[in-house]
Amino acid sequence: MQNKKILAIIIAVILVIIALVVGVIVNLNNNKEENNKKEEKIVNNTNEEVIQDSAYNDLEINNIRLEVQGDLSVFYADVVNNTNEIKNIEDFGILLKDKDGNEVVTLLAYLGEPLNPGESREIISSVDLPLTNDEVASAEYVEYVEE
Repeated sequence: MQNKKILAIIIAVILVIIALVVGVIVNLNNNKEENNKKEEKIVNNTNEEVIQDSAYNDLEINNIRLEVQGDLSVFYADVVNNTNEIKNIEDFGILLKDKDGNEVVTLLAYLGEPLNPGESREIISSVDLPLTNDEVASAEYVEYVEE
């Protein structure tokens, strides 16, 4: 009887040790994943030709930002209708080009509803194609085109 109690205690201690080891391993893996996510930095395209105020079909495009984080590239801008007319442009393309004028990627800017005179709307356009950070982050030119 005494041996059975000692055996039960030993088995219980071994199970507790195994549970602790598994818990520590799982926790270490979770911490590694969180650290990898934290290390994924945001790269801003600061090229003047890309972020300068521009225009498309009499609409002003300003407050432009192009950010790359991991595999996601995001273009932010405000589109302003400074005309006296309602502008009914649902969408247009944002063509990013490299230093040689070659297309890197075309993003879609979606305005949706008509833009009234004096009205402003923020556009956010993103792409998660397998581009490298350098391709988008180093784009040197932007062109706005009809989609």
